[in-house]
Amino acid sequence: MYKKKIYLNDQSIILYFSELPFFDNSKTIVFGAPLNLKKNNLVAFDSLKGYWVKLEISKNSLKITNDILGGYRVYYFKNKCEIIISDDFDYILNQFKIKPKKHAVEYKYWQKHGFSTGQSTFYKGLNKISPASILTIEETSIKEDSYFSDIDRKPDARLHQKSIHNDLLDTFSLIKTSDKRIVLLFSGGKDSCLLLQYLLKFKIPFTPVFFRLKSMSIYGSQDLIRVRNASKSLGLNLEEIEIDLKTLPISLKQEILNKQRFDKHFSLLHYMGNNEIKNRFGGNCLIVNGQSADSILSYGPSEDSIMSFFRRHIMYNSNSILSKIGLILLTLKTGKRFKLPKTENEKLIALFDEYKYTRVLDCSLDQAYFDYIFDFIERKTSHLKSYFSKEMYTKILSFSQGSDNQVVVNSSKYYGLKTIMPFATPKIIYETIRFKDEKKEINKPKYVVENILKKEFNFDYKKIIETKVKVKTKN
Repeated sequence: MYKKKIYLNDQSIILYFSELPFFDNSKTIVFGAPLNLKKNNLVAFDSLKGYWVKLEISKNSLKITNDILGGYRVYYFKNKCEIIISDDFDYILNQFKIKPKKHAVEYKYWQKHGFSTGQSTFYKGLNKISPASILTIEETSIKEDSYFSDIDRKPDARLHQKSIHNDLLDTFSLIKTSDKRIVLLFSGGKDSCLLLQYLLKFKIPFTPVFFRLKSMSIYGSQDLIRVRNASKSLGLNLEEIEIDLKTLPISLKQEILNKQRFDKHFSLLHYMGNNEIKNRFGGNCLIVNGQSADSILSYGPSEDSIMSFFRRHIMYNSNSILSKIGLILLTLKTGKRFKLPKTENEKLIALFDEYKYTRVLDCSLDQAYFDYIFDFIERKTSHLKSYFSKEMYTKILSFSQGSDNQVVVNSSKYYGLKTIMPFATPKIIYETIRFKDEKKEINKPKYVVENILKKEFNFDYKKIIETKVKVKTKN
């Protein structure tokens, strides 16, 4: 736990964090798990990998900069002459003895998506520092600016592949220097198979781990068969960590659910899984997690299914006949009324408020809801001229900063572990804006991952997965 009180003349600021700093020289303080930050060499924040937040304290101001996805979540609340800044929103609520009032639109957004937006919780006045932002607090003002880069697009699948491969090489060269035990969360999917190749290339000792529920659905059984097949085919000694939710004490369950209050998710699997990783392998672990590949590279609809194919057409070419057919199928499937976005602004709103990775406008919502979203997007992207930068940043301000990302970070922090998400780096985000080929993406989702596997590692994913290996699927 870290607590500090600072003063900007008559303005007092309480800093409260649930963990000790990664770096602290009294004027500059860094929390989190930045992979390429050395204690005596503070590199440029827009090249840092990992989740982190940096505080810079001077006589007249406090500057807070966070990572590009807002993975290290920081909340703040101003009350008269005092401001509290913390990664623990309950501390803020309890310190001010606040009985929160719900923010109507944020609460509606949270009910629909399971997470609140990248600026606020659904409590009035309890705000988040937006991803890729710098919050500057002075005696009489609080101002937030984004450092997200403005990048034009020149579609080039070859350069896209090359730049992402180079960034992953750099990431794993850094992982190789770590003194921590490396744990790979291995699902048998393309993303984790690609991360596996880099571990093997750099000859990094690691343990592949798969979380499985004691009682699983038919989809969970299919995942188990896939990961066991892939592990057998690749000669991996897979550690299966069985999660029995019934053994979780009710008090701990409530504590975890409370920590994920603004980011609803199937959190218990990750928390219990990380707890078991710590029990088996000790606390000095670095967990390699493929999270964020889908949302950064494809914006979501990357499954090998007919509906996902239609979703990609809606995502990238909403005026096409196939998009209109996809809209009809979605309407029949859900019984809800949607419409396809037409203008660039509508496309950004629909991406921010997507329905299960489908970039459509929900006709059941009122104008105040859309006005709120549009105002937020317009304010946060006002420094950007490129539509494609606006699009990526909109995705980050909505889904990417939300539940999936937060449960990965929070469950690691809770047990004192470190996690790296190699796809969630500034370079991969910016180079995807620059080189992404949307036409190729429609027919070959996450083509970059498959291309790197084939061309850099001579790895045929389909062949590996389709290899018939006899495995027992006992629960």
